[in-house]
Amino acid sequence: MAAAFSAVIRGLCVWGDIMTPTVRFMTGLRAAWRYWLLAGGLCTLAARAYPVPKGESILRNGDFTESSTKPIHWVTRSTGDLGTFSLTPPAEGEKSGVLHVKVLRAHQQPWMLELRQKLSSSLRKGQTLFLAFEYRMTEGYAFHVYWQKDAPPWPKFLALRISEPVNNWDACLVAVPVPEDLAADKTSLSFHLAEATGEVQFRNIRAIVVDASVDPADIETTVQPVFGGDYYDNDWRAKILERIEKERKRDVRLSLVRDGTPLAGVEVEMRQTSRPFLFGVEVPATVLVENPPYDKQPFTALKHHLGANIDKVPAFRKLIADPSLFSLITLTDALVWRKYDEWGKTFAPPLIDAIRARGQAVRGSAVFDPAFRYAPARCRLMERDELLQAVENHVLVVSKAFRGKLDQWVVLRGVLGSSEIYDIIGVEKLVDIFRTVRKQDPDIPLLIRDDEALLLPSDGRVQELVEFIGWLRSEDLTVDGLVLGAALSRPYMAPQTMEQRLDLIHSSLPECPVYIASLELEADKETTQAAMLRDLLALFYSHPAVHGVSLSSIWEPLALNRRCALFRANMRARRSGRMVRDLLTREWRTVEKGKTDAGGTMNVRAFLGTYHISARVGKKKIGMDCDVGADTDTIVFDVAAAPPAPK
Repeated sequence: MAAAFSAVIRGLCVWGDIMTPTVRFMTGLRAAWRYWLLAGGLCTLAARAYPVPKGESILRNGDFTESSTKPIHWVTRSTGDLGTFSLTPPAEGEKSGVLHVKVLRAHQQPWMLELRQKLSSSLRKGQTLFLAFEYRMTEGYAFHVYWQKDAPPWPKFLALRISEPVNNWDACLVAVPVPEDLAADKTSLSFHLAEATGEVQFRNIRAIVVDASVDPADIETTVQPVFGGDYYDNDWRAKILERIEKERKRDVRLSLVRDGTPLAGVEVEMRQTSRPFLFGVEVPATVLVENPPYDKQPFTALKHHLGANIDKVPAFRKLIADPSLFSLITLTDALVWRKYDEWGKTFAPPLIDAIRARGQAVRGSAVFDPAFRYAPARCRLMERDELLQAVENHVLVVSKAFRGKLDQWVVLRGVLGSSEIYDIIGVEKLVDIFRTVRKQDPDIPLLIRDDEALLLPSDGRVQELVEFIGWLRSEDLTVDGLVLGAALSRPYMAPQTMEQRLDLIHSSLPECPVYIASLELEADKETTQAAMLRDLLALFYSHPAVHGVSLSSIWEPLALNRRCALFRANMRARRSGRMVRDLLTREWRTVEKGKTDAGGTMNVRAFLGTYHISARVGKKKIGMDCDVGADTDTIVFDVAAAPPAPK
């Protein structure tokens, strides 16, 4: 089995080399996006002047010249007379006619007014689809553009929302890696037009298939795509919210009695105190250490990094120590091998004890990562036997040191993205590492972590993770959960694609909990960040495979990218921070007050979790704790047996 898995790993390294152009493509898009922001918006390009890469044109009548009355080869839909389509022939000196769309009534489902055409040629995985069109529109209007499969449920490879500029003609250019082999007429280019009333005009629409030998980074583009779905899909969002209501809540009948006799007209409060779903944060241990020695590393570096913001550290600590917000803390640095040897072994144990003492769980991350950058520098110079001994010693030391002190351990991290160390010591040693930690701490949940599987263009990594966990299980090892990173930057991965990947894991490993980690989202507008991050939180909270979500980049001074942060340097919440706080303390937490009816009951629709129930009976306030689980339908509160409620 080890030999077979080694072959898989070698294949992954080759696959990683193939993906390098896509990574460069994404990096190029980010740089281009920042340039357009500095320039004040999308570049205005003259008609016929936008750059088109060499390739096969697969769109018919994109210049609207084959008819003067209707856009031949295009499907136009206007359900319920939402709008009209009309054509204007090319103006003098122009090569493209103009399609005019007038939206008379907006619709919650923008595709009810649609312009669509099937792509007439097959596409092969590795090619690039270049899409371009010119447009202008009235102020306040917006439309959506998709490249999607042309059959229910219309999964999307590309999603764009265009809301500016207005008046002048502008060009939208986008290059999308083809993620799989696609037959002719099985995908379509679709414009959804009924989001708002107004007018929009299109001309010079093109779809070009670019050969796989062309680096997508060399193709000029003007906008950032969303891969594999749509953040503006209201139907999808409604289904997610319905699933939260169904899966995370229960109808509960609270019965208030005294020695079996119902008590009517009694004031009762049912307040949720915790939930089984873990909402957490990832944070450097250095910033949590009380009274750190700033004259010593790494605290000297932390002080220099924070600068004038160092006086806000107590407020940051107070924020993340609030169990009503965050029930799980992951230390990002102290338990990593290199950092553990340098300073983590001194500061991590008392810090972990303090976190758990205040009622928060702690996830250790990670026992072993195969990249040399996470190991002590001396490891790079070691021969195989010496390196193997160093790995084994580290695994044994940390698993003994934290036996019984953690709530979860990430044992292996990034083993499908890097193989530097186990290429030397042998891939079979991954099994030995897992087995050592299990032997030292038999009861702690042991996890596998991968930071890329949810976000790569292909779902191949997810399938490889399933196979990897299967390999560990074939060696009589129990994997108690899978941690998946979700740090989103442009170009964005759509939530629909992440949902499909979670579905794949759930169907393949139904008993294996999934935890989302490092959730953050880079955006230039606070409203955009808050809206998209809310959708992602709703997706993860609703999905039956997911048992927890951890946020990163909480505070600007600690974030690698400040546009991902939820709180500003002065600790004031950005829109996204207010949104998260509102979800966790109000929308997704039950606090119900009322009076019992004539039969001594009160009906509550409650989120799953633990509760404190208090009732005022006469002059006394009586309290009890209870659980609302998936099978709970009735809670009996016998005030004769309950202690007084705390003041």
